Formats: sequence, structure tokens, C-alpha cells
Amino acid sequence: MVSFQWKCTNKIYIPDIQVSTRDNIISDNSNNSPNTDFEENLGIPPIDKTENPTEVRFYLHDTSNGTTSLKLIGLLNQEWQALHFEDTLDSKSLKCEKLDVTEGQIRATIRVLFNYGLAYLPNQSDLITKIEGFHEKLDLVKSMDINPNDHSSYTMEFNIKGKYRIIQFSNPDFYSKVFPDVKEFNQYSAIVETFRVMIPSQ
Repeated sequence: MVSFQWKCTNKIYIPDIQVSTRDNIISDNSNNSPNTDFEENLGIPPIDKTENPTEVRFYLHDTSNGTTSLKLIGLLNQEWQALHFEDTLDSKSLKCEKLDVTEGQIRATIRVLFNYGLAYLPNQSDLITKIEGFHEKLDLVKSMDINPNDHSSYTMEFNIKGKYRIIQFSNPDFYSKVFPDVKEFNQYSAIVETFRVMIPSQ
């Protein structure tokens, strides 16, 4: 187990990613994160309980090899940091590393994420219930021997000055191609690409 003591007693003003009426962040009513066991093993609190004023977590779950990875960025223990954790089914220890990125990169990444709708994006499971003909079109694609499953699912979690959200989605590249007019699928894809490019693993 890796334990971190992230105590942040002073709320720090961050003007370029501050909660605003434009963002209008409304906290989730409850924490429905699928990452509770991973967080307990890591020794960090759930996102709604963090004391950090700015914290963003990006989880990748790869069912093809049983890997769970987490990129965690924000103002952690009063220091701008980007951390990467990875765990696999056959590993005996949790991979932990501090990524070599600057404060400017972290702050820019958070701004980009909010530009892609992080404050209001729905869970994918809620989104598909509102897409007319979703299952019919998906069945048609499957009948063409096109597999929609790339074995990857994602969870975005953030807490900005006590307001938190948890967003789950999967296979965003596939769905954004099949449903190009549904902007949320494109936003999911953009979030994945943002972390790949702006917060690269070492």
C-alpha cells in the first residue's frame, strides 16, 4: 500500500480554473466511483472527501490485460503535481511515479478539460438512453462484424473547491465515429487524447 498525506489547510485562489457561473458545476448527489478498491489500496480518499482544492483523476481500465491506471493531477498538498499509478492482475506491486510535467502544463490541461465540458458531461450510460435509435444502429454495426469493444473504459473524477463529479464512459473513438453528430462522444475522445498528449506517461 502506498500512503499519501495530502493535507491542504489553506484554500488557494486559482483564477484561471476557478468555479464560475459560466461553468456552473453542480456536484453529484453521491459518489458512484467504481474505483473504491483501487483508492483504498493506494491510500487516498475518495474524490468527494479529498482536501485538495483542485484535483482531477483520470482512470483507464483495460479488460484485455486486467490493468487499471490512474493519472492524478492538481494542487496536491499545496504543490502542483502529476502522478501516475498502475496495477495489473499479475503484478506484485503497484507502479507509482511522479510525472515530469510543469505547473503550467497541469493548469493548462485542466482548462482544456473544462473546455471539453467536464463540468456538465453525462455518464455514457445516461447519454445513450437519450439517443434515438441508438441500439438499432449499434446492432446494425455489429451485424457487419465490427466489434465496438476496444476493452477500454474510463472514469473521470474531479473536485474543484468542494464541488465534485464522476463521469464514466467507454470506447469513445468507436462511438464518435458511429454517432458523429453526438458531441458528447467526441468530447469523451478529446478528454482521452488530452491526457495522452498533455500528461504523458514516462
